[in-house]
Amino acid sequence: MSLPPLLLGLDIGVSVVKAALFPIDGSASYTATLSMPPDHPEPGRARKDAEALWQGCCTVLRNVISQSGGALIEAVGICACGNGCVLLDADNQVLRQIIFSSDSRAEEIATRWQRDLWAEKLFPKTQQSLYPGQTAVLLSWVRDHQPEIYRRIARVLLVKDFIRWKLTGEFATDFSDLGATGLFNLRTRSYDPELLAAMGLSEIAHALPEPRLSTSSGGKVTEAAAASTGLRQGQPVAVGCLDCEAALLGGAASEKGTLSVIAGSWSINQTRVPSLLNDPAIFLTTCGAEAGTLTVLEGSPTSAVNFDWHVRNHVGETPNESLQCRYDRAVSEAMSLPMEQDGPLYLPFLYGAPHDPCHRASFLNLSARHGRAHLTRAVLEGIVFSHASHINKLQSAGLEFDLIRLSGGASRNPTWVQLFADILGLPVAVGEAEEIGALGAALCAGVAVGRWPSVAEGERVLCREKHRVTPEAATHQHYARKFLRYMAAVSALSNLTKSLQTN
Repeated sequence: MSLPPLLLGLDIGVSVVKAALFPIDGSASYTATLSMPPDHPEPGRARKDAEALWQGCCTVLRNVISQSGGALIEAVGICACGNGCVLLDADNQVLRQIIFSSDSRAEEIATRWQRDLWAEKLFPKTQQSLYPGQTAVLLSWVRDHQPEIYRRIARVLLVKDFIRWKLTGEFATDFSDLGATGLFNLRTRSYDPELLAAMGLSEIAHALPEPRLSTSSGGKVTEAAAASTGLRQGQPVAVGCLDCEAALLGGAASEKGTLSVIAGSWSINQTRVPSLLNDPAIFLTTCGAEAGTLTVLEGSPTSAVNFDWHVRNHVGETPNESLQCRYDRAVSEAMSLPMEQDGPLYLPFLYGAPHDPCHRASFLNLSARHGRAHLTRAVLEGIVFSHASHINKLQSAGLEFDLIRLSGGASRNPTWVQLFADILGLPVAVGEAEEIGALGAALCAGVAVGRWPSVAEGERVLCREKHRVTPEAATHQHYARKFLRYMAAVSALSNLTKSLQTN
């Protein structure tokens, strides 16, 4: 019996590299994962050696290909964490370590631009807020702090585009990744000399990559890359997309009224829109993977990464227990407690906040009767409350939702999925495929080689729903009241932060 052809998706995160093979008949996929956390040489820095990242990608590609049993791989798609930057010189040598989007070294520049440039010169063109790890902001930091490197920049690449260049030898990017960098005019869908000049980056224009559709060709695997990865020489590689966009595609969340929610390192809450909202309160708007599409996104680094920190540091291990079992045990202990209006609150700002860059995580309203399970429950609720605060902003911009498609670490636990439904007050669906970023990248690859005429056609084959839950009305009302307490606590923290900064 012959094996069905496969599509390969490579998903490069800040801390983890994943590869997955998806049979085109929608049967079970194969996956490989490698933990590759960035280096943190000092607070606020997140970087990685470019060659080490490439070797990590080679490792997961070899590992997943070894599982395929010799089936034909039709094409490769890539997605990766957006922003950050990889800088090459005229000889295509890497000039410095990769800076990731979680890096905050350029916070002063982002704050200054937000104050002095954003409202009049930047937002009307970019349709997004500024943050330190954004490519435009980081390029300004390199210009100011490493001028000898800045003068030698011949190519500015995003993470996925660096890896695709290593695979194919072709330089390009896609509209979804580029649209989030602050370097691109979303109204004209082109580079804008006035925008670059406002940021003092005119001299870098020659180094910026050519944008293409995510579903277009990004070249073919070279002989050297084939030897390193186990891929076939000449294998087609799609341009690929931003990891958030890939998750929206792989989660089958591109229909009107559907919200893609990713509970991972970042709280990602995103949806398709027919046109630019022109709403300065919205965090980010970027292009979709296919021609003419737009995605709006509300997000911050406030999601399941907080739960991971809490479990690793405060939930003891039992013999022979996997980390996932430890997570599940912690959720079960916490959610077996009765609901409390006056129980502990957790503000999930370990890695930053959408409200104020000076915010830090906090437990509030603790008493002597509270134990570890109460703290765990507060962490779980606080994470979903942060998602709710972002979703409220999308709704305030006039967007309406009737379904949430949830992915990320939280989606692996049915009890936590139910908590999302109960707090957000909407049905929540979870897909069969766990690696939906890799799936979204694979869908782009399928379109690039003509397997399907559109991503939507591919979604109907590969994106299968695993289960769906609905909110319980009384529980939702309980959490609606508790969410008001959460937002009041966030506001109070803002006032405290300002007071401490003033004094």
